[in-house]
Amino acid sequence: MGGDSIASLQVVARARAAGWVVLPKQTFTCQTVRELAAVAVPVEESAVVDAEQGIVTGAVPLTPIHHTFLEQRSPAPHHYNQAVVLSSRGRVDRGALERALGALARHHDALRLRLVPAGGPGAGAGGGWALEQAGLEGLPARLLDVEDLSAVPVGEQSAAVERLAAAAQASLDLAAGWLLRAVFFDLGQDRPGRLLLVIHHLAVDGVSWRILLEDLQDAYRQALSGSPEQPIVLPAKTTSFRDWARHLHDHAQTEEI
Repeated sequence: MGGDSIASLQVVARARAAGWVVLPKQTFTCQTVRELAAVAVPVEESAVVDAEQGIVTGAVPLTPIHHTFLEQRSPAPHHYNQAVVLSSRGRVDRGALERALGALARHHDALRLRLVPAGGPGAGAGGGWALEQAGLEGLPARLLDVEDLSAVPVGEQSAAVERLAAAAQASLDLAAGWLLRAVFFDLGQDRPGRLLLVIHHLAVDGVSWRILLEDLQDAYRQALSGSPEQPIVLPAKTTSFRDWARHLHDHAQTEEI
């Protein structure tokens, strides 16, 4: 079938949404759809223990990549991000988009990571830093900013978008847990809008964008079709980032390492 580890997680999530359980490792050992179908079992017959589906909070061990990042002592650590710009095919319901972004931040706990002084307030410089996942209270009051550029001449809109995008990328705050910024650029009634998504590199990499964007699209569709009070349901969570970080930390203490 081809693919990589992220594609395997997408296969697992879609199979589960359809009522079937396959394990990530089976997507590598079973190289065809026929072979994978032979090992899939109905959800109700599966003995697989589900991962924590609620909001995962609390202390998270620093992973090797986090240690590397902190050791670099970057002069602008908050700016270390990845960003994508999406183009809308029609008018965007901003309320639905903000609800979808909220669902994304609730579902993907790594988007609520933040750095805290390891030895308490003010101890960051000498005592090092620790990582934790905040609850929903750690999210900004507004997840979506809207920039109305409809009155800006078409020839000047690109420069305006670049200027505002640079400001958004510089506004991330590792200590506050603001690792996600979203800005919608309204370019006028006859032009497709642009959605800028900025996420700090501590919470995202090049391949995980596929899962995030797929979940955002799914959440937006649900927000459009349902009422504001109706919960948005995303695919079941797999192993949390916190548990994975703990596994790496424990593995680093073994004799083989």
